[in-house]
Amino acid sequence: MHRAFLLATSLVLAACKAEPQDSDPAPEDLSVTLLANGPYGVGYVEQSVTYDPGDGPRTLRLAVWYPSDTHEGPELRYQGAFPAPGVIGDAPVADGPFPLVVYSHGHQGYAEASGRIVSQLVSHGYVVASPDHTGNTAFDGSDRTTAIFWQRPRDIGAVLDHVTAPAHLLAGHLSDAPIVGIGHSFGGYTMHALAGATYDTATLFPGCAAGDTQDFCSTMTPDQEALFSAGLRDDRITSIIAMAPGNLDLFTASGLEAIGIPELHMTGQLDNPTLNEATWAGLDRAGNLRTNLEDGGHNIFSDFASALDSGPEYIDPEVGWPIIGAYWLAWIRAHHGDDTVAPVLDGTLVFGDTTEVVVGGQ
Repeated sequence: MHRAFLLATSLVLAACKAEPQDSDPAPEDLSVTLLANGPYGVGYVEQSVTYDPGDGPRTLRLAVWYPSDTHEGPELRYQGAFPAPGVIGDAPVADGPFPLVVYSHGHQGYAEASGRIVSQLVSHGYVVASPDHTGNTAFDGSDRTTAIFWQRPRDIGAVLDHVTAPAHLLAGHLSDAPIVGIGHSFGGYTMHALAGATYDTATLFPGCAAGDTQDFCSTMTPDQEALFSAGLRDDRITSIIAMAPGNLDLFTASGLEAIGIPELHMTGQLDNPTLNEATWAGLDRAGNLRTNLEDGGHNIFSDFASALDSGPEYIDPEVGWPIIGAYWLAWIRAHHGDDTVAPVLDGTLVFGDTTEVVVGGQ
């Protein structure tokens, strides 16, 4: 476990812009680059995806952010209501090519629920595609039935099919860099399923048969049991970032051990430390990394942190969001072969004076 104190994040954000590096940057320069916005403007478009996951047509509202050379434009509000500072609707796409990242929101969230952190990443030259998981958004109610547990991973697969299609507006603007998946809460579960975590079927299915009517078991059928038994891995996802992931009971730590791709596990100590530690127990191995904000709650990873995690004990979201974005960026750059971010992944360079970093397998 390592700690480090950096310059105040607010000063860094106000004064610094990412600049091209001709040689490996010094740690303090690297922190400035990763914490600050990058050189691109942030374009945004809302689309729709319809596909058949196996039980009939399913339509998803899709948010896509992309780098643009345009930095100013009309004020945008997600879904006509939620602030989207610095994001420009239908801006022209920069030349690229840019790596693709896919995002999965939490239970009762929506596609743009982590828009502030997503914008920071996009400004550094990444495309991010994020669907509304239909039936499990802020506008659909709180009920979860069995189907949503396998539909969510299928949604992400459909989004990848859509965004990488030759006719998509980003055709010719996407690189062939490995695809990284990011998810928050129930979206973290979604990423674990996509990454190959195995379900604890020996316990889960008998519990469903015995009359458990909670979420996962609520509408279970033999066909759905077969889906979970086979697993929901998508080989196109080559690394994941799981923020405050939930539903450990469906996998247990041993099921997480089946994940064969690297993971950045991000948590807040003011969330659910018992669950966080139990989850990390299944992930603590070489190639993985954990960051833990001691003053972060469950919702620091969303745009609604100040409303949902209120109180003086919680980190100011305007400070927390750039820290989270810096770890996203470092993790993805490393996954794409950038060795200059090694001090972040080995715990030498830590963002924020309340951040704990644990390097897996040590």
